[in-house]
Amino acid sequence: MDAKFLKNLAYAVMNVNAWDLEEAGVITKGADGGSDWTRFNHDIMTFILKLPPERLERLSALLTKMTGAA
Repeated sequence: MDAKFLKNLAYAVMNVNAWDLEEAGVITKGADGGSDWTRFNHDIMTFILKLPPERLERLSALLTKMTGAA
């Protein structure tokens, strides 16, 4: 990882929204204000560390796509 990738990743995390996460299968659709979305917004690191492996892979794919690293 280099500084440019890290900065792009930070931008991606700051710009992802609930709809993106729902469409990617990272959080449950229609759970507006649910604990996943709340945790994502308030404590992204804990959110990432507590994700089940399949959802973590989906989040990784979404952020990779958003950073243009794919």
